Amino acid sequence: MVAFLVAAGGVGAVLPYQYVDVGPLGPLPDMYEPISHPEKTYSLLAEAVAAVAALALPQDPLLRPAADSGGQDSPRDPSMPHWIHRP
Repeated sequence: MVAFLVAAGGVGAVLPYQYVDVGPLGPLPDMYEPISHPEKTYSLLAEAVAAVAALALPQDPLLRPAADSGGQDSPRDPSMPHWIHRP
């Protein structure tokens, strides 16, 4: 969910300054630019793709891949350090 918020924040930063003259906000200068440059379009598309891809990430812990067992077939005692193997 954090990945989606970061990517969507990028989209949310590019779009208003393309279509709305927000004016200076605190220490940020006035970044309104009504002309679309290819770099701005590429940035917007990449951020939108990242936001959609972040939504495709599994949010349910049960759907995430299981942790690596360290190459052992038998379960190990969780109270023991990972480098100690019981026979």
